[in-house]
Amino acid sequence: EDYIQYGGEDGEPNIKYNSDWGYYNGDVYTWRRNFYHKPIASLNWEWDINNKSKLSTVLYGSWGRGGGTGGIGAINGSAYYYGTFRGDDGLVRFDDIATWNSGGSVPDFGADRTDSSPYTNDRYTGISRRASMNSHDWYGVITNYHNDINENLSFDFGADLRTYSGYHYRVVNDVLGADQYYDNRDINNPDRIILPADFVEADPSWNPFENITDQEKIEYYNQGNVRWEGVFGQVEYKTDKYSAFVQGGFSNQDFQRIDYFNLPRDVDGDGTVEPQESDWVSMTGGNIKGGVNYNINEQHNVFVNAGYYSKQPLFRSVFPNYTDNNTNSNLTNETVIGVEAGYGFKTRNWNIKLNLYNTSWKDRYAQFTAYRDIDGDGTDDRLTARVFDGIEEVHRGVELEARGNYGKLKVFGMISAGDWSYTNNATATLYDYNEANVGDLTLFLDDVKVGDAAQFTSRIGANYNIIEGLYIDANYFYADKLYAYFDATSFSDPNGRNEALELPSYGLVDASLTYKYKFKKGNKLTARFTVNNLFDKTYISESDTNYFPGDRGNDETWDGINTSNRVFFGWGRSWNISLRYTF
Repeated sequence: EDYIQYGGEDGEPNIKYNSDWGYYNGDVYTWRRNFYHKPIASLNWEWDINNKSKLSTVLYGSWGRGGGTGGIGAINGSAYYYGTFRGDDGLVRFDDIATWNSGGSVPDFGADRTDSSPYTNDRYTGISRRASMNSHDWYGVITNYHNDINENLSFDFGADLRTYSGYHYRVVNDVLGADQYYDNRDINNPDRIILPADFVEADPSWNPFENITDQEKIEYYNQGNVRWEGVFGQVEYKTDKYSAFVQGGFSNQDFQRIDYFNLPRDVDGDGTVEPQESDWVSMTGGNIKGGVNYNINEQHNVFVNAGYYSKQPLFRSVFPNYTDNNTNSNLTNETVIGVEAGYGFKTRNWNIKLNLYNTSWKDRYAQFTAYRDIDGDGTDDRLTARVFDGIEEVHRGVELEARGNYGKLKVFGMISAGDWSYTNNATATLYDYNEANVGDLTLFLDDVKVGDAAQFTSRIGANYNIIEGLYIDANYFYADKLYAYFDATSFSDPNGRNEALELPSYGLVDASLTYKYKFKKGNKLTARFTVNNLFDKTYISESDTNYFPGDRGNDETWDGINTSNRVFFGWGRSWNISLRYTF
């Protein structure tokens, strides 16, 4: 609706509208600002043991510091993202928010604040900008031994060791005219006043080892630790006619959660105090994959591959709650089974590949927000719905890729046609704000299309060498069968319209001009100018809601889509220039 409301008089959406920015003290200001610094260091060692075997090892480390900002708080019960705080032009009224925060009057904001100077914002009174921090330390080593047994047979064997610690918390960035911030979320250090000297700037730190311990945190502070120990191997056999391989891996993952704000305390009411550090939870997993290729002759080949993957769940599946370290009692691995078969055709001018695939992904963990009246007061309560297992997706389809080479002219094309659907219903467990189990919810997902990626895509293009070093290329991309990324809890009515919203198809043209200059010593300079979406096509690239025309009492549509949906439009026409020097 915002794209339409702040669009043109002809009803066309303003695809560049952004609801998160405005002006503050004459300067551009926004709720959302991402900042991060993540250097990576690695040490590689290649040991040629003899003419048949070698050992390759890489030792690496990565240190990330940073996060992203957003609004927090309310004025007279209206949250920071309400339309009250946007002007007729759609911009956020940051100056007016600062006026109210500092004790001034803003008539359409309602009553003035009742406290006196120093004015103190918190999560309920006054609007501030916070930063959600997601820093980490990551170390690992991967080693692989390769041996050529003979000219046809070889094998690899290796190990993969990793350790990861992630630090998650919030800090105050700006109280927008107020004097300080009050936080009471840390049970070990309640009733804290955070002064401007302890606010954190929304700028990346150039120190990847920055100590975060002394930062004044709000809302939550927890740490996730993960250890990974894995081994892997592969055997490959190759001749002129045949090639085959079998590869597999086995791993153990250990998970631990530390909650510095909500623990220690008696979580379950049984008189036992839960410590800040959880026990380590270990889960094993593995994969095996094999394939065969047969070269019928120099032009034709066929192949088939199959694989099985028992995938350990993600960290939030192990520790699903935000306020304690209770583990998922239904913890299970996700299972992925895939089969593909294909055909290849090569001539002097053409290279064509055809591939058919079928992949099943089951027992996926999922989490959604649900709204249900659980206390009988006639008002829907905001709940968390978690599906611990039972969700299964099946992706099947066919892919065709072709490339033609006629000297100065090169052409290419691809088609991918898929059928991706959920294959069964699932049961979600509902939790309230205090992480108490308040019931179950059946999700009627059987045969519902999987959203968020076009299930039919195609592309055709060409590249022409005009003169030596100068190239022009263009391509046309088409997307269809694109469905909304929906909230599965909206599929809880057995008599409801349990289907995914299909978004309009679209086609885009990109074009580029490239110049390559080769120096005498082999160095090369490449300059490239690209125009994306050449004809400035307006299209919906994704939707994270699933409202059909007439839903939510709204009959207004754009290109057949209910304007109540929260959609993202694709970029309009854009261009870029790149310059690359290759030694």
